[in-house]
Amino acid sequence: MSNPARTYNDIPDTRPLMTLMTNLIGEYEETRVLIGDQIQALVKNDLDRMNAITLDQTEKYEVLKKLEIAFKDEMNRLFETCDSEEHEKTLTAFLKNLKEPHVELNATRQALRKQVEITEQFKKQLMGLLEFAKEHNAETLKNIYSSGSESTMHYSEQGKRKTALKSVVINRKV
Repeated sequence: MSNPARTYNDIPDTRPLMTLMTNLIGEYEETRVLIGDQIQALVKNDLDRMNAITLDQTEKYEVLKKLEIAFKDEMNRLFETCDSEEHEKTLTAFLKNLKEPHVELNATRQALRKQVEITEQFKKQLMGLLEFAKEHNAETLKNIYSSGSESTMHYSEQGKRKTALKSVVINRKV
């Protein structure tokens, strides 16, 4: 007697998937907090704090990468255990083909999607601030360089034009 093909209605245990999704939500939340801290450090020009957060964030991205790989592996496992003709092995496709809605899985999917969107917004804000800072630094350096060029003229006490000195000193805390 052959085994009947599994249908989406009698899917295998989805608890490992739920655990992975819950862990992803937590990791994205922590990543969002780190990005928020980076924004604050950037605004306060706290380079030491910025470097420390960047190291933490690099570690967090590694954890996220591993969790996302595990998530994809779990989705593949679920699709393999079901008789599925789906070419797109996504959670959305999986949920769409269930005969009865899986409320908890769908709610967790929505929470994960929302957390990823919020994290992406913070990331865009940080990138915008970094781009602004880069442009501002470039403009400042250009102004400093141009103030020391031979074409920059100053006036002496007698009202006569004189060329500025070429040496420029920048007062910067190291």
